[in-house]
Amino acid sequence: MSKMTSRERVLRAIEHKEPDRVPINFGGEYDSSIVESRPNGRIYTRLCQYLGFYDRPEPVTSDVLNIVTNIDERVQKKFGADMRVIGPNIKPAIINKDGTKTWKDFCGTRIKRVGYYDEYFDFPMRDMVSIKDIKNYPFWPDPKDPLITKGKREEAKRLHEETDYAVTACSFFSGMPFNLYSFLTGMDRWFMDMKQNTEFYFALCDKLVELGSEMNARFFIIESLFILIPNR
Repeated sequence: MSKMTSRERVLRAIEHKEPDRVPINFGGEYDSSIVESRPNGRIYTRLCQYLGFYDRPEPVTSDVLNIVTNIDERVQKKFGADMRVIGPNIKPAIINKDGTKTWKDFCGTRIKRVGYYDEYFDFPMRDMVSIKDIKNYPFWPDPKDPLITKGKREEAKRLHEETDYAVTACSFFSGMPFNLYSFLTGMDRWFMDMKQNTEFYFALCDKLVELGSEMNARFFIIESLFILIPNR
């Protein structure tokens, strides 16, 4: 079998046909990336140093879980990564005086350092029980915010036309309603509300589905990624 490009390889696998080798996803979505957690968990820095890439850009990490969002191209090539990812824009979390973070543009979620990682805590909707509480919650994002998709069409077009990688898209809005419900209320509340407070449960789920669906529709279809459909 002749050698395939990364894009051909991934598309071949998606079609349930045999590619020249198994496609490799390293940094092709944020969950398959690598972490950099200062000061002690500098995993990405140690990898780059081991590979001899000392002139890499300073790693940019996500507000939660410390995922590196700008893996050096040389690192991805070293491991044969076939995919490159783009994601929506969102304003960063606000760092509070005590070191915790409040991510207002991601529904007011609260984050703090737990061991090596920045994790959700102090769930802002834990004590809310009524539909009125949901309506009056002050941190619902604006799904029509133009920042969400700013520059993404151009980024997708460049990757599609100037490289032979498979271009993927990863949106944290897809975590609505399930993951985000637990980030807002706590895991225990999430499970108990399903049985004990069903009116609140379905109202909050409906709100999260509405927001997530609208933001994902703009990101995946209307604003950015429809340009990737033709010309495989």
